[in-house]
Amino acid sequence: EPKDITLEGRFKYNADTRKKLLAVILPGVSATLRYINTRAGVDVYWRVEPKTTPTITLNETWQKFQIVLRAPFPYARRAKETKVAFQRLRSLFKFPRSFSNTEPWKISEKLTAPLVTVDYNGSINTGFLLTMKAKAKVKNPKILNVFTQEHISFGQVEMNLGDILEISTFANEQYCHLIRNGEVENIFWMTDYDSEFFQIQPGENVLKYTAEENPGSLDALLRFEEVL
Repeated sequence: EPKDITLEGRFKYNADTRKKLLAVILPGVSATLRYINTRAGVDVYWRVEPKTTPTITLNETWQKFQIVLRAPFPYARRAKETKVAFQRLRSLFKFPRSFSNTEPWKISEKLTAPLVTVDYNGSINTGFLLTMKAKAKVKNPKILNVFTQEHISFGQVEMNLGDILEISTFANEQYCHLIRNGEVENIFWMTDYDSEFFQIQPGENVLKYTAEENPGSLDALLRFEEVL
């Protein structure tokens, strides 16, 4: 559940520093709180919103401040994003070899693997952002957790060449967007009634994507971050 994070500190009085602190940290304006410890190899962040303007004392030398932040998802996330592609390139180039001037040849070819295993080392479940791009007409795409049988599917979505479908299952950030010719359409309401915005669980996760028509014409990419 959401929690408050309180930051306290002090700075040597400077009128510009005080003004900047009050101007940048504004109630209700989303921000990122980041903690970096290079010695310990820690780089994590939280998405937060200030609850009030900073409280600052009026001492002439050192001024103390207090900032109260609201974290809708209070668990730290690693700043490094993990990407899992459902497609990969296989090299076809060999050396030495001869090249034909009359017959076509390839350096590599793209292989599609609609079933992927995602190893997640976080301590609690994490959401993900799934991006599907259509290389041709595709009807009713679907993403499935093979172990739990949870899925996110659509009953009346048709994607054209170049369309992009974005599905987010992050806590407090769940959405389904269809991007067509640069225009973003909210298609959350088009999800099937039994769809569940499942998350990646600690350990091994097997995910599969498909579609009612032409699933091989989808390029899919999964993104997520470790939650500590």
